[in-house]
Amino acid sequence: MKRFRTRVKRLGSLAVETFHDIIPEDGLPEQASGDLRRDQRRHEPIAAHDFVDAAGPLLPYQKAADKDVFGELTFPLGDEVAGEAINSLARFSHGLDEDHRLLLSADANQIFGSGGDLNEHGRVKAAEALVRLERHGHLASLDRHVMVQAVMKRPELGRLLEERRRVVESENGHASSPVANGQARGGNPPLSLDEHIDRLEKQRHAAKTALVYTEQGRLDLRQSIAEEIPKLSKDARADLMASFRDDRVR
Repeated sequence: MKRFRTRVKRLGSLAVETFHDIIPEDGLPEQASGDLRRDQRRHEPIAAHDFVDAAGPLLPYQKAADKDVFGELTFPLGDEVAGEAINSLARFSHGLDEDHRLLLSADANQIFGSGGDLNEHGRVKAAEALVRLERHGHLASLDRHVMVQAVMKRPELGRLLEERRRVVESENGHASSPVANGQARGGNPPLSLDEHIDRLEKQRHAAKTALVYTEQGRLDLRQSIAEEIPKLSKDARADLMASFRDDRVR
């Protein structure tokens, strides 16, 4: 149990520190990507939703006040940028508190039901966010009602929702399975759980201090750390349960 608590404490501290490393001090940039993958725009400014994608896996480890950085994403961002960021945040809605989910749903509905071209980038992304929240069971009945009312006033919005549902379903169906934590790399022996945590702590320090990284490179490294922390937390709990089972057998 003591070893488990030590691991959880280290991972929790690393999650909080990495989250604050990722989020720009002056807020999310007013920059959209136009749906281009980040590896195809390496020489362009980092878009707002890139920071959300990187920090999203760490939301369950943050205090409510720290999650406020994503509150009311439509202000001061424009609809195009906000729609992208809202859609990215909807991927990680399990890490949000109920109040933050309600803000997220309200912002998505505001952009989704606004006037203008049906295929505006921000509206498309807001529709996708609503689909994700619905799939996660995080779309409150009132927000669902607002969404339905928007479709009743403008039926083509219903077709947009169905299109984005197919996109999200296809995305989930083709998700690649993660590499096992303990798998050997390049012929090296697999790392222990504690060695994995050591490695992430060193990577976090390198991303913060090493001069060799570009801004894009730092975000890449921090995102990889953020994605590994939940996996290692799960492994720590599995190791704890295994030790309980071993104790019962003895």
